[in-house]
Amino acid sequence: MKGERPRVLRDGRYCPGDTAAMFGVSRRTLDRWVLAGRIRRRYTVEGRPVFLGGDILALWETKYRLQTF
Repeated sequence: MKGERPRVLRDGRYCPGDTAAMFGVSRRTLDRWVLAGRIRRRYTVEGRPVFLGGDILALWETKYRLQTF
């Protein structure tokens, strides 16, 4: 992604690997962001971790809003 707004649906659910790829980081870095409270990890009924598109967009806006490209 590196500065361009991710193409996600606000109500969409995205797996950790896809979410990390959107930000150009590793899954471990994404886990650190969850622990730091920067993004919220949710779980499906089956117990699989997912990230909501709205949460991804909120993190992106926080991360890139002050940068100009």
